[in-house]
Amino acid sequence: MSSKPGQSIIGWNKGKHFSAQHRANIGLANKGKRTGKTWEEIFGPEQARSIRERAVARRHTPEQRERISISLKKAYAEGRKVKPNWNGPTHPMWKGGHKDLRLTSPEWKGRRKEVYARDQWLCRRCGKHCGTHEIQCHHIIPYRISHDDSMENLITLCLACHCAIERPHDKYRPEMLGAAMGTWLGPLVSR
Repeated sequence: MSSKPGQSIIGWNKGKHFSAQHRANIGLANKGKRTGKTWEEIFGPEQARSIRERAVARRHTPEQRERISISLKKAYAEGRKVKPNWNGPTHPMWKGGHKDLRLTSPEWKGRRKEVYARDQWLCRRCGKHCGTHEIQCHHIIPYRISHDDSMENLITLCLACHCAIERPHDKYRPEMLGAAMGTWLGPLVSR
């Protein structure tokens, strides 16, 4: 792809021609950027100090903290709704503060390798032979429903087929939750 003066190869303005005035305005807007100059050299010492002061996170003074405390107490006393502190366990989406370690366990890694070997490293949907970076282990009945990691509930899929099956809007389709495997996976390639 070649670019001509006044053209850009970036998607949103690909092939757009800019007038000389517009190019001059862009140049003025970019003036001083990425030059290695300090803020003092670009803005002057007073304005640079002002920018630095505004950029520093401010803390409330003791007087401000007292006024905030009084206003919150008043709001609670009047029964007004105050935004709760939703950090950690008080947040409605709190999951207990631990990561699901199931997918990194040695048992799951061993089970996946057994499934890959059983299916001979072939995608059961399209028949493609997969390498280690493209192959994925898929639950026929989703784990979030069945909690079943048995060999009968697992098949091998390539990355493209797995993405096609596990689209976000498909997770709640009735045929994905209870129908026979062939209706939503499509015909499986025999081993």
